[in-house]
Amino acid sequence: MSINRHDGAADGFVHSVDDEVVLRFTPLARRGRKGADPERWKAVMKQVGLGRHMSDPPIACAFALAEKITGVALSEDVLGMRFLVARTVADEH
Repeated sequence: MSINRHDGAADGFVHSVDDEVVLRFTPLARRGRKGADPERWKAVMKQVGLGRHMSDPPIACAFALAEKITGVALSEDVLGMRFLVARTVADEH
């Protein structure tokens, strides 16, 4: 999972599984989803506010989508950090 926020360029969201990009999109753009399964999270994207009538900032909606996909809640303190990076760990099960 990667969410990029840029002041001078387009923001980005990428969800990958086993080195394959499942979904890639720009949070501000309603269309243009790409990846191996670009429709997988379409209903959840709408649920978190990504779409035509967004009431929250697109980047906030992208983080809400990441929470739904991963099950990991991100606190406001974490989201307020300037630079946030996490390494993925292989599932040993």
